[in-house]
Amino acid sequence: MSVHRLTTLLSSLLIVFFAYAQQELWWSYYPQDAASAFATGDGVAQTYHAAIRMPAHYAVPDGGQLEGVRFRLTTHRISDVKVWVSSTLPEGSDGDLLTQAVAESDYDADSKMYVLRFSTPVTIPADGCYIGFSFKVPEISADATQKVYDSNPLCYISEEVPQRDAFYIRSDKFPYWENYGIMGKSLIMQVLLGGQLFENAVRPADFGAHQAIHGETVSVPVTLRNFGTAAVSSIDYAIDTRSRKGEEKHLDLSSPLAGNGSKAIVEFPFETDTYTGNVKKTLRITKVNGVANETEAQATGALFEMTRRVEPRLLFEEYTGTWCVNCPRGMVGVEMLHHDFGERIVTMAVHNGDPMALSDYDFTMSLVKGYPSALINRNLELDPYYGTSSNTPYAVHDDVERLLQGAKAPAELNVQAAWNSDSTNIDITSRTTFLFDSNNANYALGYVLLADSLHNNASGWLQKNGYADLAGSIDDPNLLPWTLLPGWVPNLRFNHVPIATSGVQKGISASVKAPLKAEESQTHTHAINIADNSLVQDKKLLRVAVLLFDTQSGLVVNAAECPILSADDISGIESLPHSSINAPRIYDLQGRPATKNGSRGIIIMRNADGTSRKVLR
Repeated sequence: MSVHRLTTLLSSLLIVFFAYAQQELWWSYYPQDAASAFATGDGVAQTYHAAIRMPAHYAVPDGGQLEGVRFRLTTHRISDVKVWVSSTLPEGSDGDLLTQAVAESDYDADSKMYVLRFSTPVTIPADGCYIGFSFKVPEISADATQKVYDSNPLCYISEEVPQRDAFYIRSDKFPYWENYGIMGKSLIMQVLLGGQLFENAVRPADFGAHQAIHGETVSVPVTLRNFGTAAVSSIDYAIDTRSRKGEEKHLDLSSPLAGNGSKAIVEFPFETDTYTGNVKKTLRITKVNGVANETEAQATGALFEMTRRVEPRLLFEEYTGTWCVNCPRGMVGVEMLHHDFGERIVTMAVHNGDPMALSDYDFTMSLVKGYPSALINRNLELDPYYGTSSNTPYAVHDDVERLLQGAKAPAELNVQAAWNSDSTNIDITSRTTFLFDSNNANYALGYVLLADSLHNNASGWLQKNGYADLAGSIDDPNLLPWTLLPGWVPNLRFNHVPIATSGVQKGISASVKAPLKAEESQTHTHAINIADNSLVQDKKLLRVAVLLFDTQSGLVVNAAECPILSADDISGIESLPHSSINAPRIYDLQGRPATKNGSRGIIIMRNADGTSRKVLR
């Protein structure tokens, strides 16, 4: 079944968990306070099957029973509806433990769910079981609104913490079971539990890896879920490090966890150790409300421990093109970020579909939704000017500031670059100092040659300007100057443009070697030849950036840049800010380089020490 399903936001949904009697309880994987839901489907008339898995001794003690089920669909235009319980995921629509037909009269208008009690309760097997339902959508309506519902009949909740047994799906179009639970989707289906129920039971969710510096105590958020009938006011817990058992501690919850199904995020203090790298941590919930926890209750994660704190330099890649009608705001955003953050950020204006485009960057077309766009560290996609906001002027500044606050790099990164004797080759030396020990080298280095002030009078270098003639409708002072320019702007100078790369997609193989030793530097050398590079215009306005990739995630975890010096000048100079060799530099209010004797008005002057000021001339 395709993972590229349509998703449709449904109306507000509030599901309340409650007990029919003391020994009956509606239970579900998805949270009881969910306020909205999504729908999915294949867009064709066909039969669907959906299920969850209930492991033994998970939500109820051994011998617990399943007494009913209820589920939500977007459409009532269905037929051949069945619910079933099976020890394995069935090939058809019948379970080996129970199969029961669902009638239209089983639909409950108040809860907007199909509700069915089993004719005979099913005892949960020792190996667990699957609870599911099957139905057919006989046709897709021609009505536009109803067509959406018929095409996407299954409802789910999207969750940040995936639950692997929360949503299995199959259909005629995709006749094999897919696990949507591992993608953070939880099927909107509840099961009625019967027999003996847990009273005091809490389970923690796995909490992933969290960065830490030796000597620090890290506050780690962990999701706790109440699996018992009693409200939870306190827990006792222990945090184990690798095979070493931790000391049991008591915690009174600030807000009690209500009855079965409720969840809360609780911060736990994790202490660092003498190890570096990934240190496995296990959280055990030993007591609930002062008595022994009735369910298996441990979760795992890790502290990624480093010797010291190094603030990473963020990679900010703006995706742009001279053909792009709204890309002028990206140019403004990049220049303002470059000015405001200096050495804390490496800015690149990656061009597509114009004379400055590099085929090395073609892979990025699949990384972004449109132009203008930007990626920070190949991870967060956002607008290069508005950031993650909808239209707040220069809100991207706050996004960058937020990502830098408290950020920790796994390695310190420095780079040097020098011309060879005839200035056709750039010899690069990078030094990477990792802050932890590891037998694996899951990192690699990539290099980018950047150029400033590129210009040309040819037609492909004219920048399309969607802000032309909009002076009366735009009051953003940063964009206002573009409203005074024509629809196609000539004579622009383009900054931060990659003009040559090596390993820009995921790094150069074997550029980082195992084992990694904390505080021991690795040196890597590389050369970039520019003899035949038609984008080289002014060699004084070139610089080199180095990117450190995590090869497992594909993300950039640190970056650095430096000027290109003569071989005689390079000694002792590392990762200098661009401003220190090309200063003072003068920019207009659009962030474009301006000449010293250019037009009158307000300019930005950037000094050799990295400071900047506005000047009226």
